[in-house]
Amino acid sequence: MQEIWTRIEFWLKANAPQVLDTLNPGASESQIKAVEDTLLIQFPDDVKSSYRIHNGQSGYDCYDYGLINGREFLPLERIQDNGKFGKNF
Repeated sequence: MQEIWTRIEFWLKANAPQVLDTLNPGASESQIKAVEDTLLIQFPDDVKSSYRIHNGQSGYDCYDYGLINGREFLPLERIQDNGKFGKNF
């Protein structure tokens, strides 16, 4: 997963630095586990690996410069909150 993120970051640096600036640092194991426990789910290993590298996006710009098809890459906290209230994430 690190190799994939390195390639994404390289492309973003050259083509969309405003998106790169919105990426959060990685999540801890306890953060990942807390979301899984709260929502009664288990993320696939690749998803966990990805969140260990970048825990979604944050900041005002993430609403204007989404990573995934122009949409925000949700941090775990937002996934947890949305899941608790039955919203699609």
